[in-house]
Amino acid sequence: MRRTGRARAGRAPPPPPLDSDDARRFLRKRLQRLHEQALRDGGRFESLDTDSQHRVRKRLKRLRYLAEFAAPLFETRDEKKSDDKSAAERYLKRLRPAQDALGEFNDEAVAMALYREATAHDARAWFAVGWFSARHAAGAAACREALEKIEGAPRFWKKGRGKS
Repeated sequence: MRRTGRARAGRAPPPPPLDSDDARRFLRKRLQRLHEQALRDGGRFESLDTDSQHRVRKRLKRLRYLAEFAAPLFETRDEKKSDDKSAAERYLKRLRPAQDALGEFNDEAVAMALYREATAHDARAWFAVGWFSARHAAGAAACREALEKIEGAPRFWKKGRGKS
């Protein structure tokens, strides 16, 4: 069955595209919400269960991807003309240490789970389980500290920016 350019029966047509002001407003809300969630979760990272800790990492990645995507909409005329780093680049630079810490923490959590499975057929795997277990609390604390540092990051999406 061939599809035509018309909407299929029973489906609403897609919404019209947003104008630049509406897009900025939408993106501003979404960026702020993700930023606030990262701060909230960062403050309690060590008390979160493993799945929740992994969700924090995924949320921080979404924040980074959205910030990279939205940055041009919030760039000022002066930033476009300047060779200096834009506000978005400065913000993204503040996210990187948190992403690195969360990535390393996740890699170690995955490795520990794999070694735990391996203990069923190889007792030597217990050494790795012990090593990763000993590092776990310090890794979680490093993630919390790195996430807390993004609190002071200047948010490039603040109202009044991006008008060109």
